[in-house]
Formats: sequence, structure tokens, C-alpha cells
Amino acid sequence: ARAMRGGRNAPGGRGEAPADHRSVGAFARPQAASAGCQSAPAAHAAIPRGRAAMQAAATAAAAAVAAAAGAVAMRLQRRRMCGRRVSPSGCRLPRDIHQVLSGQQLLPGRLIIVGDVHGCCDELRALLASVEYAKGYDNLLFVGDLVNKGPQNIEVLDLFLECGAKSVRGNHDDNVLRSYHRWRERGWQLKPEQSWIYGLKPEHVAALESLPFTLCLKEYGLLIVHAGLVPDVPLRKQDLWAMYKMRNLVHGANAGGGAGGDAHGRNGDGDRRRSGGLVPTEDPQPGEAWAAKWEGPWHVLFGHDAKRRLQLHPAATGLDSGCLYGRQLTAALLPPRPSSGVRRADGAPPTREALGLTLASVPATAVHEVPDAD
Repeated sequence: ARAMRGGRNAPGGRGEAPADHRSVGAFARPQAASAGCQSAPAAHAAIPRGRAAMQAAATAAAAAVAAAAGAVAMRLQRRRMCGRRVSPSGCRLPRDIHQVLSGQQLLPGRLIIVGDVHGCCDELRALLASVEYAKGYDNLLFVGDLVNKGPQNIEVLDLFLECGAKSVRGNHDDNVLRSYHRWRERGWQLKPEQSWIYGLKPEHVAALESLPFTLCLKEYGLLIVHAGLVPDVPLRKQDLWAMYKMRNLVHGANAGGGAGGDAHGRNGDGDRRRSGGLVPTEDPQPGEAWAAKWEGPWHVLFGHDAKRRLQLHPAATGLDSGCLYGRQLTAALLPPRPSSGVRRADGAPPTREALGLTLASVPATAVHEVPDAD
């Protein structure tokens, strides 16, 4: 009964494993043994009946355990699909998936929001020097993919912690966490290109695990996300996979490989109706860039899409200018927080001009990875 209620002894719970058919049989043996006190014919007749009862009880117990296990598995699967328990890579989620930064939580200086760094620390230091970043005064933020693939991943994390910076979680940040935990908890050997993960310190891992999927700066009317958002879907219902992997939107009927769908827990039918049937996909070929269709309510700053490089849409600005591939590292600069906000009277998201947003870039020091041919 405890197993059927999904208590501590239910399959998948934290307590002991549920009783199996052997424990049921142990309770039944005294009843079978008492048959020896009866007359011989009665005892011989009772033995088969006792065995049948034991088998029936064992079958019923096994069915109850299986039903409880199935219920627990379904609950866990639903939670995973809804993004409540683990990230798309199977990693621990941060306390706040969607983090809001109020004016009181910001430093008094500018906002400096940096595109995908990918472990390119020399370029990051050069960019911060070029914009005269003042540690402890300016707010340093990132659009995710702090690490992986580049040459100086540990150095980037050290600088991130030293500056008290903030970032959203990128798909590469999440993949690094997955590889780290597979090594530490399961003894997996990492690929040569990920050998730098062996040098992660606890504070590095804690910083990556704390990264939210979105950062909202209310006074600015800004939202930072790594990859993108599906229009007309509430933020709390945006899919985790899409927020750090999507590039394009396609209509549901045309969604092929790489597109979100119910099978992957991405944007169910209700959300698809609200979004006009649009489904997120990582593939840059079908459909259209999600940022071209974005109309608010925030102005979104994002990264991830190095193939398109810098993107300047009316309500979205893409900052991944391909530093990893030998191009540039780019940052968006915004003046100190506005006293009265920048939201328009009609509710539309603020423009770059209204925000006072400017861009700064530095060239990559090398081609750290050769981009795909496509």
C-alpha cells in the first residue's frame, strides 16, 4: 500500500526497496506450516491451496509494485519534460530558471553584455579593456556559452568570478556540466578536447550550475537568453531546450529533425496554437530566424547563432559574432539604469536607440575552431 501511495518506499524513492514476492511468501509460511496440525488428508489438500494463495499474493504484490513504479516513472518523466527537474542535458537546474534583476540589484554603472566567449579569455580581456570596464562599478553580463571549445576556459571562469559577473546558461555550459558529472560520478573518460574539465574547481562548477536560462532587467525592458524565444508563448512555458538551442521557427506541419515537438517536451499543442503553429528548430535552413518574428514584450539580447553573426532586428539583438571561429567578440553597451524606465506607452519593446545601446567589438586572436562548411 505504501508503494502504491508513492511514499518513501516506492520505487525510485529514497527509502528501502519495496517488498518483493519473497517477503510475501515469508508472511505466508506460518499459515502453510499450520496445516501439519490437521489430519493427513486435510494437510495434503491444504498445501496446494496454501501455495496457490502464496502465488496469488505474490502476483498481487508484484502488480502493485509495478503499478507504483510506473506511476513514479511517469511523474518523473513529466517533470523532466516540463523542465522542472533537470536541464535538457540532464543536469541540475538552477534555483531560478528565470531570474529578474531589479535596479537595486545592479551596480550604478553601465551594462556591458558580452556575446559567446567560448573560452577565449585573451579576447575577453581585450574587449573589457577597449570599453574601459570598471570592476565594481559597471555591470558585466554574458549571453551564455562562457566555456567549451576555446583555449582558456578555466581563465574565463576565474575572470567571471573575479568580476562578480552574471550570465545565462548556454548549451555548451550545460554540456560541460554533464561531462563533469559523468567523470566525477561515473568515472567516464573525457574526450581530449574536454580534458580541461579535469581542472574545474568546486567554485567553477557552482557558478555554472547557478546560471539561469533567462535574465530580465525590468527597468531596461531587456531580457537576456542564450538562443531564443518562441513568440506569444509565456516565459514560464518557454521550453528549456529551445531557449539555449533554437535558431529558427518553422510551422508545425513542416517541423522535421531538430525541431521542437511533443516527443521532446517542446511547446505542446496549446503553446503551438498561441504561437501561430510556430515550432523552434536548431537547423538554420528551414523557416525563418526567430528574432525576425519577435515583437516583445522585451527587447531580447541573445547569442548562439554565430552563422548569422551580429543580428540587428527591431526587438532583438544577436551578439554572437563568431570569436571562436576567428572573427570578433562583441558586447552591447547600455548607459546606467534609467530613472523612469524606457518602455514605450504602447507596450512595445524598447528600441536600441531608446535604450542608448551601442556595440563594441575586438578581433579574435586566432581561429580557435574551423566553422562548419554550411
